[in-house]
Amino acid sequence: MPVQRGRDSDGPFYRWGEHGKKYRYEAGDVDARERAKKRADAQGRAVKVREHAAVNAWMAKEIEAAKVSDRARATQSKSRKGSKNA
Repeated sequence: MPVQRGRDSDGPFYRWGEHGKKYRYEAGDVDARERAKKRADAQGRAVKVREHAAVNAWMAKEIEAAKVSDRARATQSKSRKGSKNA
């Protein structure tokens, strides 16, 4: 989602997406407007980092589950081979 510029009854603002925190500034204050825009952009980057971290955590759990499953199959295979030789 991009940074959005808006205005409501409280004045002008920037925010990340349609539901992000509104970073307000005084109308006509170019420096304050740029600061508000940078803050909204920083919020968006933080959201992306959090999303990537969640995906990475999920992938790590899936990989670990697959390793456990592979070890369990290998153990079962060895025990079957051992019982055939007995």
